[in-house]
Amino acid sequence: MFTVEEHQAVAGLSYSLATVNAMLASSLTKRGDFHIRISLRDRSGVDGFTTIAEEFKGNRSEWEFPYDEVTYDKTRKTVKNGFTSRELHQMYPQFLDEEDGEFWGTAMRGNLIVSCSGVEPEFDEAIANMIIGIIFAIVQVDEKQRLEREGPSK
Repeated sequence: MFTVEEHQAVAGLSYSLATVNAMLASSLTKRGDFHIRISLRDRSGVDGFTTIAEEFKGNRSEWEFPYDEVTYDKTRKTVKNGFTSRELHQMYPQFLDEEDGEFWGTAMRGNLIVSCSGVEPEFDEAIANMIIGIIFAIVQVDEKQRLEREGPSK
């Protein structure tokens, strides 16, 4: 089992933002504002997760949708059901409740969930997958370096 620490999530998000901003500045996406939420699934947080990092772009009062609320909903339904929000909407809609929003765009690996909102759901999901991949690379490199310094734990 891996452990993702807050500083690793923040670093992964930081390294990803240049690519995200380049995508938003191009004609690839419809909008240029977004919200990204990085959370850990746990029993102590409200709705079963704790947000450990967030980033947004744009003036929240001018957003087309409340993207921060949308990422919260995407994370909540992913935690509740154990599937990414796309899987829920496209493959398992019977698990969705009336309170579940209509949008999707999450990535999940182990107890780590990344949700993005602001562009088309396909790009929300692509951004989330990019961020989760970078975070996991950081976690793996950190663990490899720790093992080289300390050796395996007993």
